[in-house]
Amino acid sequence: MSTSCAFQVNTLDGSFGAEVRGLTFDNPPKAQIDAFERALRQHLLVVCRGQNPPTAEQMRHFFAHFGELNTETSEAREHYDLLAAVNGVRPPDDVYYVSNVVEQGAKKGFTANSALPWHNDQYWIPRLKTLSILEAEEIPDSGTSTLFCNMYAAYETLPRAIRDRLKDKLAVHDAQSVYFRPDTDPELRARYRVSDAMHPVFQPHPNSGRRALYVSSGVKRIAGVSDSESGKLLDELMLHAYQVDFIYEHNWSVGDFAVWDNVGLQHRREAIPPNTRRTLRSFGGVSEQ
Repeated sequence: MSTSCAFQVNTLDGSFGAEVRGLTFDNPPKAQIDAFERALRQHLLVVCRGQNPPTAEQMRHFFAHFGELNTETSEAREHYDLLAAVNGVRPPDDVYYVSNVVEQGAKKGFTANSALPWHNDQYWIPRLKTLSILEAEEIPDSGTSTLFCNMYAAYETLPRAIRDRLKDKLAVHDAQSVYFRPDTDPELRARYRVSDAMHPVFQPHPNSGRRALYVSSGVKRIAGVSDSESGKLLDELMLHAYQVDFIYEHNWSVGDFAVWDNVGLQHRREAIPPNTRRTLRSFGGVSEQ
């Protein structure tokens, strides 16, 4: 355990991640901001506990120290507007909900009950989202969890031959499948035109320069290689990445406020059992500058 600037940092039960207690979001001093940034750099995932739920304004003030607020970028605004239109919910402001709750016929948030595969948030957008944020607001009695995977470790343990082979390659990330299904209204498709994004297979973090393996099931192909080789390489990369030594499963408690490095960590969840209520509050996060 370590104590810094009035908050405590305790490592979680995994190869990465830490619990923080005593953090304040109300006009924190610069020393606390710097200490929190160091904790994020070291642990990649920080789960804050024991604090009062921060307001949207407090979160804006706090996370503006870490880069441009995601919801203030044109790319993210277009993303949230389209996601809201597709899901039939109100376009979010700084705060939105990942929820399966429907009240009086109105959806509270995005994603419903379906399982979500491994992914980086907004991987299909050219501008990287560097920090992601979720807060547990309502949890089923049976519990619920999110799994995180360390893609820095995945990159750093790849065989040298594969790292050399893919050193300068770009991956094509599918945007269409994020928003549109076969039964999506054609008028909605026509109104919102989306393009795929390209990112390095080995993505450096824009601040630290540390490289992460930046591929997932949302990648269509690796540019510059044949389709057959691309498929084999992607299968090999993901088989290597999603091994137990690189994964931490976080079991949510109400009030948990999780912040993570969205370049170096991917996350996923299992399907939510029907007739249960699960709501996580999300702040838009931070984008690269």
